[in-house]
Amino acid sequence: MFAHHGYPVDIKAISLYEHVPTNEDVLARIVHIGHNALLAAFERTITRCDPDPINQVGELVRTHVLVHVTYPLLAIVATNCTTSPPVRTSEALALREHTEQIALDGDSHGVEQ
Repeated sequence: MFAHHGYPVDIKAISLYEHVPTNEDVLARIVHIGHNALLAAFERTITRCDPDPINQVGELVRTHVLVHVTYPLLAIVATNCTTSPPVRTSEALALREHTEQIALDGDSHGVEQ
């Protein structure tokens, strides 16, 4: 907002490390944000979606694509940077597994029918 309106705030890149100790911590946070955003989008989709499994799968695919198109760099980082130490990525991986489970649930309901 400040940059958009041309207001100087005198923030430098090094200021980030006053709030986050290391590059790995920054990366872990970005990965967490990416997986959390996709999970939240999936949960919203499945909540408002028709219970028909074919519709659910279609809407989840649509949501997945929209999140990745809307936040392409975040999607790349969140998807590809899960090799950090397990302590830093375990929460993000749990979010990822939950997102995958939502997708699999929609798919398995379709198989049952």
